[in-house]
Amino acid sequence: MFSHYIARNRKLAEVVVIAENKPGVLAVLANVLSEHGINIVSCSTTPTGPVGSIFFLVDYTEADKPLSEVISTYGKLGFVKEYHYREQVLPSIIFTNYAFPPTLANRRVIVIEVEKFIKLLSEFVDRTDYLKQLGRYMGEYDCSMYVPEGVEVKKPSELSELLRVLQVKGFGVPEVVEFSVERSKIVIRELFEKELGEAKERDHCVFTCGYLEGFLSKLFGREFRVEEEYCASVGKPHCCFIATSR
Repeated sequence: MFSHYIARNRKLAEVVVIAENKPGVLAVLANVLSEHGINIVSCSTTPTGPVGSIFFLVDYTEADKPLSEVISTYGKLGFVKEYHYREQVLPSIIFTNYAFPPTLANRRVIVIEVEKFIKLLSEFVDRTDYLKQLGRYMGEYDCSMYVPEGVEVKKPSELSELLRVLQVKGFGVPEVVEFSVERSKIVIRELFEKELGEAKERDHCVFTCGYLEGFLSKLFGREFRVEEEYCASVGKPHCCFIATSR
């Protein structure tokens, strides 16, 4: 989902269509725009069962008809429930208005830049107990929210898939390279916390250790201890964590 878009000397607009969730809907809606010279700069969908929302950011500078006339075509499509559009207020820039609130797994989220989050955590860099507890809380919460009940994990690839929530949230790209309930090795590439280590000359991703402890403890119903074996902040290719059950 786009937050804003800047394009000099262009006519910009955002369009939201609430329509039936079935094959071909997105193609038809997109074709209506392209047939009239309207370029789709960004597109995202939010399916919510039989009906979903489709968001377009469009550049209609070269449109062969007024935007209002083109968009009104959607009202003639039987699968469209409602539609809205909003043109830019200021030249060359538009901020999203319809895509609120932002969601992840149908839960409202607040979007914060990695740099800002790191700066926030850096205020507590000497409070490792606090950082670890904060991470643990988030790990437990994410496991309870995003992992279906009754899921059994028996392979590294299966645990990697569940930990993909870290990737979805922008924390990093996880991979479980060794797995057993007693001991697992987890590597995380592009981990955001390594930048905190670089800034503070430390090589221990305390927040992520806590996150993994909370996630794994909740998932397997037993306590885990997680320690960082090595860190990307000191030149390693990625961060590596060892998780052992207590």
